[in-house]
Amino acid sequence: MKRRWLVLFVWWGCFVSTDRRGVEAVAVAPGWLVHTAIGFSAGSAGAIAAYPFDYVKSVLQTEEGRSKYPEGGWQAATDICANQGGPLALYRGLVVNLVGLAPEKTIKLGTNDFLRPILQPTLGIWGEVLAGACAGLAQVTITNPLEVVKVRLQTSSMTVSETIQNLCSQKKSVLATLYEGVDACGVRDASFSAILFPLYSHTKTFLEGAANHHDEKNALLFFGAHLVAGSLAAAPAAFLVTPADVIKTRLQQSRNDQQASVPLPTSPSREEQKSKYETTPGAGTSVVSLTNIGNNKTKEGVKRSTQLFSRRPIEVDDDVAQAEQRPTNFVSMFRSVLQNEGIEVLFSGCLERVVRSVPQFGITLAVFDGLNGLAIEHGW
Repeated sequence: MKRRWLVLFVWWGCFVSTDRRGVEAVAVAPGWLVHTAIGFSAGSAGAIAAYPFDYVKSVLQTEEGRSKYPEGGWQAATDICANQGGPLALYRGLVVNLVGLAPEKTIKLGTNDFLRPILQPTLGIWGEVLAGACAGLAQVTITNPLEVVKVRLQTSSMTVSETIQNLCSQKKSVLATLYEGVDACGVRDASFSAILFPLYSHTKTFLEGAANHHDEKNALLFFGAHLVAGSLAAAPAAFLVTPADVIKTRLQQSRNDQQASVPLPTSPSREEQKSKYETTPGAGTSVVSLTNIGNNKTKEGVKRSTQLFSRRPIEVDDDVAQAEQRPTNFVSMFRSVLQNEGIEVLFSGCLERVVRSVPQFGITLAVFDGLNGLAIEHGW
């Protein structure tokens, strides 16, 4: 019992300071804990607000989703709500996303805040771009495994536990499975952050100047300026990196036909293989077309004519054929989509992605700056 109280006392001593007058001051948490809490709070607020758009965007970026919902996001959203459990179905996979927000946003926002003042004085605007790109690459270590689980939940009918079991049952290692599409994820996140942070910084400075001119003591006005700056910066960044996001979704989506949330169409190559037959003329006979039977109109004559052919379907190993045809990296998937479906497919779900990113990063960056300012003000 005494040991327990001693541990509690030491723990409290790490968080509490006392001034010279002996008055107990406000508890002060370690810097890393404060930044983690701020990153989680800011990221959660943005993710919850915009997650339904992310769900619809992922569905539309799959080949199956494009064929099932040709009219776009509204058709997909209404169908999902009607057939998969109501509006809450649009939040499928949200828990997985929230689990990784604390480390992801801490790494992303913290890396940018650390590198920007180092690189910007010497490289100017390119230093800001480089700092943002490094922040995006750093977050991939956390983002990619969560994206794999989230995308598979969004593109299948599996539960979280079933998805994890499915990932663990793959022939390759769990680590390799969780980092599928890591190259595409890296291209997307690095490009997005390289565009987002410099735009946000300069737009925020401009709007803060306007807010100062109007009312420099109005905190709500400054929060609104940050919200608008984050939204304006996120829109072009989200649109321009949509091709990388489409490739990432294709590489990470669920490929289990029985558990797909939208029916998986049979690819033309497999269909052609299944429709091919070996036609072997019988020994010592001539090939006669059934359409040119001539005067032989009796059933017995037709039967004898058809017996001239022996039809045996060519066996196709679906799993092997599908595995061989499926691209496994960013470059091969990019070429496959471009050659087979056209460049317009690379911008599938771009509207939903922009609509999702505008409120998400507007809220995230505004809340992050607001909480960060409060932490500095209180000496945290």
